[in-house]
Amino acid sequence: MSKEPPINSPDFIEGWYLLEDGCIIFVQVSTENGPETDRRYMTPGEYEEFYSDGWIGYLDYTSVYPDMGGDGGLIPYKTDWTIEDVVMDGFGCGVSRYIRMDDPWELRNAVDNGDYGYAEELISRIPGLRSTFSNMTSRS
Repeated sequence: MSKEPPINSPDFIEGWYLLEDGCIIFVQVSTENGPETDRRYMTPGEYEEFYSDGWIGYLDYTSVYPDMGGDGGLIPYKTDWTIEDVVMDGFGCGVSRYIRMDDPWELRNAVDNGDYGYAEELISRIPGLRSTFSNMTSRS
């Protein structure tokens, strides 16, 4: 994969990415979590240490594995980090490619709402993911 723009760049693309381990993740820059939120929940020492190490914000993510298992949460990122840097730090693997979709939120909402049958249908329409997700079993 070519070098992506930094996450704090206006050129960063939020959406779905295929990881080298076969997982797909939806990422977006979190607008609800960051320095102001952390200031309320961290001690002054924790806050100072965290942000002096170069951390500047969080990516909100939803992941889907080929068995339709999934996860979600926040991953911190540093100044000038790309999606590749965040994925390597948070998931321990590389990014294969960005997944272009007409409506990336449609799949994210299906996964977040537990509508795995519809999520499977959407994933099956994405070229190159049919073989990765060929062993999906519906939970809906």
